[in-house]
This record gives sequence, C-alpha cells and structure tokens, in this order.
Amino acid sequence: MLTAGPEDLEVMPFCDWAVLIEYAEKHTKIPAVVLRTLVIDPVSVDPRDLADELDHLWDTKPPEPIALVIAGVLESLGEQGVGLSEREDKKLKISRMRRSDPETKETPMRPKVSLSPRLYVYKLTTDNGGAPCIRRGVLSLAICKPNIRRTAQEGSWIFGFGGKVLRKRLIYIARVTRRVEDGSYYVDDAYKGRDDRIYRCDRGKFAVRNGAKYHSDGSRLEHDLGKPPGYARAVTLLSDNFRYWGKKGTADYRRQYPAVATLLKKLTQGFRVNLSLAERRELVDLQCSQWKAHPNTKVLGPPSEGDLKKVCNRSEGTVGSSRVRR
Repeated sequence: MLTAGPEDLEVMPFCDWAVLIEYAEKHTKIPAVVLRTLVIDPVSVDPRDLADELDHLWDTKPPEPIALVIAGVLESLGEQGVGLSEREDKKLKISRMRRSDPETKETPMRPKVSLSPRLYVYKLTTDNGGAPCIRRGVLSLAICKPNIRRTAQEGSWIFGFGGKVLRKRLIYIARVTRRVEDGSYYVDDAYKGRDDRIYRCDRGKFAVRNGAKYHSDGSRLEHDLGKPPGYARAVTLLSDNFRYWGKKGTADYRRQYPAVATLLKKLTQGFRVNLSLAERRELVDLQCSQWKAHPNTKVLGPPSEGDLKKVCNRSEGTVGSSRVRR
C-alpha cells in the first residue's frame, strides 16, 4: 500500500494520490479503490463519479494539505471537460482564496495534479552526463531517446535503469516539468552553458557546435533532431523534480519490486509493451519511496562513466505506458 504524510506533498507529487487515499480510508466510507484505481488503472474510473467522491471527501473538513490536493484534482478534472457542480466550483474558489497572498491578492502557482501520468521505462547503456544531463538543479534530456522526447508530455515520469553494462542499477527518476519544442533549447540563451546543448541553428539549419562534448562528429544529428527542415525530434524534456543516482545507484530495487525486475529483463532493443497493473503499481511505489528517502537531494551521485564519446542512444529497450495492460 502507498503511504505518505501531508508534509510530503510538495516533494512527492506522484504521492498526492497516496495522501488522499490514506486520508479517505481513515476518515470516510469512500471505497479507497475509487481513488487508488485512478493511479493504477484510470480507464475504469468515471471522472464524474470521481468528482462526486471528492465532493463528499471535502465535507469531512480535511486539513489544508489534503484540501489543496482535492482542489488540484478538481481543477484538473474541470480542465479535462468534466462539468463541475456549483458546490464543487465554490470549493475551488475557497481554495484559491486560502492560497492567495493577502497583499497582492495573487494566487501562487501550484503544480497541477497529474491524472494518471504516462510512465516511461528504459534501459541505458551509457551514463556519461549527456543523457540525462544535469546542471543547476535541472535535469535535461535533449539528445538520444528521440521517441521518449517526442511523445512525453509535462507530468510524465521517466524511469532510467542501467542495462547490463551499468549492472542493472537505478540511474534516475524524473518528472517532466517542461517541454522545449522546435529546437528552441539550442537557440534560447536561457539554456546557454548546458553540456547537452551541442547543436546550433544557422538560418534554419542545425549543426554541431564547436567544442561539443557529445556526438561531436555530427553523425547523430538526424537521430537526435530529425530530418530537416522540420526537425521533428528537436524536443528537449526538462525536469526540476528528479532524483539522479548515476554511479551511486544500486540494483536493490529488484528484490522489493519483482514485477519491475521482470519487466526490465524482458526489454530488448525496440521492444514496446503497455505496463501491467503490477508493474505500474511498483513503479509508483518505487518513486514514492525514493522521494521519501531523499526529500531534499536531487543529485545523489556522479555519472557512471567518463567516456564522453560513447554513443548513448543505443538503449537496450524502452516501454511507454499510455494504458494499462490487463
């Protein structure tokens, strides 16, 4: 069972649901499966029914952290076209008033509660600081893994495990907090100085920068960015909510999460499959446990390797979950 305390809300967004579930089990008669299912198997939950259940949960007068989670879920449901009742809309307004600054009257931004985010799992054969790349508290995926970069949206989670060469270690877990599209990552000076910003754009055409640390011979440009003139793969994923172990990662997770271990064993180059209920459940639990163990530390170790010329895009396999496999 996933468990967390209200103090974990800001550092464990995936566990917002766990906090809500735990509170519901203790203070209401709402079947926990209604909320739990949204994390594990969202397709089977009617959004309107979920809004009704959250409406009843609000009436128990939950503590502020729980109320904010409920408000965040209702906001997300409303944005997805679920018609909210007058009572629910009123509760959202109350929540915004509680969160607003008394002097400026402005409501601070709170990360949206992601309803059943998509999970990506893959095995790395290279971990040399290029993909992922970390600088100033931000993890980026700008080169290699074009299929993940092209399809992952804000709110998605990426789980990077080492392949055989990296001894099956857990390398990193990251939540996508921003997508930078159309090659802007290589043009916008806001990203200047990042080691994976290895391309430059001149009159609409990309080329390798002088002094590029990775893929410096230019042979991987099309693989990384796509064919001109569209450069459909020129998407960079950014995360300020991640944990990176690198060389310090271990394979201890394999004992506690057997479904994940079996999944990774099956992954081979180009292999695709939807996640099972057990696999998704264990991945959620893995993320929650690691955020709880390391609440304030994003970088827990250095890159596993120092060879910057090693090709990083030949992973041993990838799996992306858009729906749950029975």
